[in-house]
Amino acid sequence: MLYLAYQIYKMDKSKPTESQTATFMSGFIMHHSALKITMHLSLISSLKLKKKVRNSVESFP
Repeated sequence: MLYLAYQIYKMDKSKPTESQTATFMSGFIMHHSALKITMHLSLISSLKLKKKVRNSVESFP
């Protein structure tokens, strides 16, 4: 997401938009990198939740 925002920010507005079209390869890379980032964030958040639940169960009287 940040990469796309950066690409839009640095885009040269003086050139015609036809010359700034995305390629198949850039779309392919963005699709798979976004998927990996989502999976990693999901894994990290689930591990943190699991640890939090385990700690709360252990402290339960």
